Amino acid sequence: MTDSEDTEPDQAQPNVEQLQYLDRAFGGTALVPLKKDVLCGGQIVFGSLPLSHKLVAEKQILTPSSPAGVVCGGGSKFLALAFVSEEMAKEFLKNNPALSGTLVTRLQKTAIVWLKALDGLPPDGNAEDVKIVSSGVLPVYAGASLMECSVLQPGRPLEVALDTLVLTGSLQELFADWFLRKQFGPPLVRGSARRNKLNEVYWAIHISKATGLEFDLTTEAFVARDPQSQAEQVLENALVSKTIAAVLQQSGVPAYEIKPIRIRAILDSMKMLCGRSRLSESDTYLKFLETCVERRAGAVLTKSEVAIACRNFFKCHGLRPFSEIAEQKLRHALQQAIAKHFGVGESHDQGRVFHGLALRCADSHIASTANPVSKEDPLAGESKATVKDPS
Repeated sequence: MTDSEDTEPDQAQPNVEQLQYLDRAFGGTALVPLKKDVLCGGQIVFGSLPLSHKLVAEKQILTPSSPAGVVCGGGSKFLALAFVSEEMAKEFLKNNPALSGTLVTRLQKTAIVWLKALDGLPPDGNAEDVKIVSSGVLPVYAGASLMECSVLQPGRPLEVALDTLVLTGSLQELFADWFLRKQFGPPLVRGSARRNKLNEVYWAIHISKATGLEFDLTTEAFVARDPQSQAEQVLENALVSKTIAAVLQQSGVPAYEIKPIRIRAILDSMKMLCGRSRLSESDTYLKFLETCVERRAGAVLTKSEVAIACRNFFKCHGLRPFSEIAEQKLRHALQQAIAKHFGVGESHDQGRVFHGLALRCADSHIASTANPVSKEDPLAGESKATVKDPS
């Protein structure tokens, strides 16, 4: 955190200067008076934050002798990261130098980093050493009370894209599920018969990250590291299915959704989205040709058809960056791979084609990654993967 002789308010005479400084820092309208009995005891423990909206003195005006706070979320769009100690806040700011100009306040021993999120507000999140506060009230000014409120780093709450922050430890864990929901939708989505159903894509990513399970595209088997020896182990699908069921049960997923058809859908999604590859570029083309192309007398396979099929195959199996190769490079590599594997050259008598070759199945190479996730998240207020059936 920075020291400033010019911009930081005089902590020795806080009643007027500090209140005016904070009022300017939060935009002139965000500070709200708090009921005087809020801080009269001189102690607000970390675990009690944030305070309830009921503690806002709605019919009073701000005065130098009265305590004041900031309402997070809602119209203000303020997001606070409350750290249990100043040292933790310093470490967070060190990892995020772009926040050197954001406001940081102190409440007793709690250090509070103030932000404005550009990409929406995450739900409140709680850990032993840090809190995400997107609703409720945080005191920033003590007035005549015994509470210790001060400015640790002068500035204004900076606007920031949350996915650009460097997050570690508990804070990373608190944000992880929110990022996952933003990208893939909520863990449960609206289904028929007034019941919610599993979002298989969400759970595939969540379980992979939580357990370390990955699908090896080279061996076509699930792998994970042993927690003790750290040696990589190959896991049978049956054991992976049991692991999926256990995670769903521990996360509070409704029992009617923990059934074989749902578990199989999650397992299939993990094969597509949680894959890893140790294949070289030439190996990936060979894998595609062995899987999706066959010799067939009298058949004609156009260069365009095989290129589309190949790109979709790469996408379906999570083979990045191969799925993003430029079109001209992809077609040239396919031409060489086909000549080497099948001994068939490109002909120009019917356009750019390969005679005697065909795709094995019209649907075998198509990546089905559509995510019919409803925008309605019945669990939007939850900060972790524990879910309940709201119906």
